[in-house]
Amino acid sequence: MRVGSSKLLKTNVRVVAATNVNVMEAVQRGRFREDLYYRLNTMQIDLPALRNRKEDIPLLLHKFLLDFSERYKIPQVELTPNAMAYLVNYLWPGNIRQLRNFCEQITVVEKKRMIDLDVVQDYLPPKQNLPILHEQAGQGDANFANEREILYKFLFDMKKDLNDLRALTLQLLDKNGDHLNDADQALVEKVFQQDTSLGIDKQIDFKEKLKREEPQTIHVDDDYGYEEVEANESFSLQDNELELIKKALEKYNGKRKYAAKELGISERTLYRKIKQYDLN
Repeated sequence: MRVGSSKLLKTNVRVVAATNVNVMEAVQRGRFREDLYYRLNTMQIDLPALRNRKEDIPLLLHKFLLDFSERYKIPQVELTPNAMAYLVNYLWPGNIRQLRNFCEQITVVEKKRMIDLDVVQDYLPPKQNLPILHEQAGQGDANFANEREILYKFLFDMKKDLNDLRALTLQLLDKNGDHLNDADQALVEKVFQQDTSLGIDKQIDFKEKLKREEPQTIHVDDDYGYEEVEANESFSLQDNELELIKKALEKYNGKRKYAAKELGISERTLYRKIKQYDLN
């Protein structure tokens, strides 16, 4: 049914989807929608990597070399036995696409029609490097957090560490009272940023200072487009989202197009958020 229409139209569609990711594992990790998986998974065909079906490599080489010779109207390339053995035992990290591109390269670039092992090795990375590349390609636990999320996490962790340090310092003051040795005095001055010339009478005021201390603001260089983050900022996702939207709108004088681009969302989503939080 078309948008705005009441007439039903019959369709005949077949969806063919391919991936090099284990989709069930992605579903379990929340990286792929479960309902979409069951919609697509009518018939599943597991195709092993090219390195796991070496018997297909000579056939594919012959086909691709023949296809490219016909396309470019030049004689077909042939391979020496040593070159063929090398290609059959090659790991092919790029699978069949790499094999096809390799055949096109030697067909077009090489003037000789008989390709030996030395020529083949010029077009392919050394075999000893491939296991490392293959291991890296198989890693599926990549961290998709953007720079802003990483920065906020760092700032929150830093705030927690600072609070823990101040709590330990306060315990030290309670334990030793007015008598602090030079090492303890240096620690107190460093934590509370006091001048080294303070006397013993003012050292005890650190505890009162800690109680009435105003919330600190952590400043981030504006060149990177990050905002100031209050050290006692709420950890509520909704509160942080509202605050970011307000700051983006203030930065661009209410221009939703530029504010949405700054926030990394669509202008339509920003409009919906403005209505949700009643920011008009």
